[in-house]
Amino acid sequence: MAKQGKQQHDAELDGAQQGAADSATGATQDKVKPELTSSKEALGELLNKTLNSSHRIEERSLHTRLTEGLTIGELHTICAVGMYEKASISQIAERLEVTLASVTVGIDKLERRGYVTRERSTEDRRKVLVELTKRGRMALRANNAFKRKMVISALADLTEEEDAILLSAITKLKKAFDEEDARLSALEEKQVRATIR
Repeated sequence: MAKQGKQQHDAELDGAQQGAADSATGATQDKVKPELTSSKEALGELLNKTLNSSHRIEERSLHTRLTEGLTIGELHTICAVGMYEKASISQIAERLEVTLASVTVGIDKLERRGYVTRERSTEDRRKVLVELTKRGRMALRANNAFKRKMVISALADLTEEEDAILLSAITKLKKAFDEEDARLSALEEKQVRATIR
C-alpha cells in the first residue's frame, strides 16, 4: 500500500510538473496561435496546396521558346523592371521586397544573358537605371499572357457572387500576410540593430 501510495504521489507530481511546463511554454503560444477549427485547418491546407499548384504551373510555363532557361526569380525581376520604363536598382528591390544585393546579383545575370541593359542616369550619375531589351520584353509579354490565361481559366466557372466572396476573402488574407511580413521585417531590423551595438 505504501508503495502504491508513493507511485500515485510520483504520478501526481509528474503531472503537476508537466502542467507547469505546459503553462510556461504553451500558454503563451495559445494566446499567439489559437487552435484552428477543422474548417480553418481544411482551408489552410487547401490554400497551401493551391499556392504549390500555382508555383508548379508557373515553373512549367517557363519551358517556352521565350522564357526557356529563366528561373522564376529571374522572371519576377524582369516583371519588376517593367515593360517600357527605366528602373533603378532600389526601385526593383522595393517592388520585389528583397535586398539591393540580391537584385544586383540577379540583374548581373540577366544582363549577361541579354534580357536587360544598364546605364547611368543622366540626371544623377550615381544612379544606375535598368531597362529591358527586346528579348526581355518578349519574355515579359509571354509571362503576362500566361498569367492572364491562367487567371481566366481558374475563375471561369465562378459566378459574380462567388467572385465577390473570393475577392473579399483574398483581400483579408493579403492584409494578414502583409501585417505578418511587416512584423517579421521589424523584428529582423531590431535584431540587426542589436547586433551592430
